[in-house]
Amino acid sequence: MRDLVMAVAMLGFVYLAFSSSLVAYLLWGWTAFVAINFYLYGFMASFQFNMLFAVVSLAMLALSKDPDKQPFSPNRVSILFMLFAVQATLTFVFALEGSIQSYFFWTLILKVLLFGILMPMIITTRVRIYAMVVTLTLGLAMHGVVEGGKFINSGGGHHVIGLPKFGDNNHFALLVVMGMPLLIYMFQHSVSKLVKLGTVFGLIFSVAAVIGTHSRGGLLSMMLAGGWLVWSSRRKAVGIAALIAGAVIIVATAPESWSERMNTIKTAEEDSSFMGRVEAWKVSTAIALARPLTGGGFHGVEHRSVWVEYRDAPSLLSGVETPYTLAGRAAHSAYFEVLGDTGFVGLLLFLIILLMPFLARNEIRRLSKAYGPGLIWASDLADTLSAVMFAYVVGAAALSVAYFEALYAIVMLMETLRQYVLRTVAAGPSGGAL
Repeated sequence: MRDLVMAVAMLGFVYLAFSSSLVAYLLWGWTAFVAINFYLYGFMASFQFNMLFAVVSLAMLALSKDPDKQPFSPNRVSILFMLFAVQATLTFVFALEGSIQSYFFWTLILKVLLFGILMPMIITTRVRIYAMVVTLTLGLAMHGVVEGGKFINSGGGHHVIGLPKFGDNNHFALLVVMGMPLLIYMFQHSVSKLVKLGTVFGLIFSVAAVIGTHSRGGLLSMMLAGGWLVWSSRRKAVGIAALIAGAVIIVATAPESWSERMNTIKTAEEDSSFMGRVEAWKVSTAIALARPLTGGGFHGVEHRSVWVEYRDAPSLLSGVETPYTLAGRAAHSAYFEVLGDTGFVGLLLFLIILLMPFLARNEIRRLSKAYGPGLIWASDLADTLSAVMFAYVVGAAALSVAYFEALYAIVMLMETLRQYVLRTVAAGPSGGAL
């Protein structure tokens, strides 16, 4: 039944996609963020939703007459994306023989970067920026609503294990946390009481979903993202009250198994799972030292032949005592993941990409303050997107999440917002576009 409903809905989605390049682009993004295939179990489960809307978007972008479309003009983030795409291609071409996943991740990252590079051409007005925010929110928040609802309905008995596309429970927790600041922004800036109510329930369910993952990293990311939002918010008292209320709800509703899991946070020397991650970091750095320009190929460290070849090679962490295993494992850190996959060149590009939204946030806040009340919404959105990025930067330290599609969309959305603010300020108080 679920597949049949989705098949009928697809007819409407495809019709809408062919009616507007904006709608086609938003559907391209939404189908990537929501990973709808993993919620279907019948004849639609293998349907390539994302590929379909990507092709339609490219066709509409080339053929349709969109009055709000901007010609392609490279900006600092799109240039970084193009350089990262070149680096990813070199990584794929020169991948180690054991890096059997390299082709999959190469095509994934090229598609993700292309989506970002096209964003400033399509998301050109305040209304379109808001539409992109809604698309991101609906995509990311759906996971928290679905799994959080199961957790609440089961009285805390449901254990959230994640989705195959995004990874295990820890990866899933980070994804849900990244959607929370967007829900808060929609609550603050929506005029509809129904939308406000929906965002409140979305937040409650998202918190429940993070609890249901039993992820210590998810809890840490959620706390720090909340702290970042309060620190940067114009309404600090309200933010502090919300954080306190959230903490009370967590303590009051979390099952005993969750509390026991959180109490297992130990020092690095005592935590064997953490030291196992350090071992993976050693192997990743060993690959990068041996192949600094191209790395070993995407996720090569996960394969036994690559692991065995570099397990005892010189690394940046050679002096750290770790367990000794001969089976490949995930890098367990986006930073070491990129380092081992693409080498030092790739890591440098990745770190600069992560830095860009924080630099853009400061510029947007400064320009918005000088412009006046008409750009308060942009300043608030910059704070929101920086909170999403902060949650990612923290959570990514211990998770292999370097190629999350939502990450690159957030980075480019911040740059797109910066471009809009620059145009608005240049046009003067009476010349801002909708």
